[in-house]
Amino acid sequence: MPLTGVSPADTLVLVFDILGGYPPDARLVGRTLPVVPADLTPDAPPRTLIDGSGPEVVAGSRVVVQYVAASWPSRTVVDSSYRRGGPSAFTLEAGSVPAAWAGALAGRRVGSRVAVPSPGPRPMLYVIDILDTITRA
Repeated sequence: MPLTGVSPADTLVLVFDILGGYPPDARLVGRTLPVVPADLTPDAPPRTLIDGSGPEVVAGSRVVVQYVAASWPSRTVVDSSYRRGGPSAFTLEAGSVPAAWAGALAGRRVGSRVAVPSPGPRPMLYVIDILDTITRA
């Protein structure tokens, strides 16, 4: 018998409680789809485009977002959660999100839209709508 106390002959029943969900077209209430600001460059600081009034996003928490990613300097959209079918959830820590996101989103509030430049060998420009946050217990 394995250390877990469950043998191959045992029957397991798994129960999942779905606590919530997000529709594929979830977006900030009453807002249009995000557009990369014309004056945003990869070396600019992150900028709040819409101030949210929800809970504060904390480093290390899960954050639910919709986003648009554009390459620099062409500003061609190369990724979009809106195009892929819905929001994505990420743990807001290095290695789980693009490097520029962790510092740019921590301290912002749910309901915010943030323009996040990302310098580097392949500079990117992100516009991120923060839909929800789930703080670790």
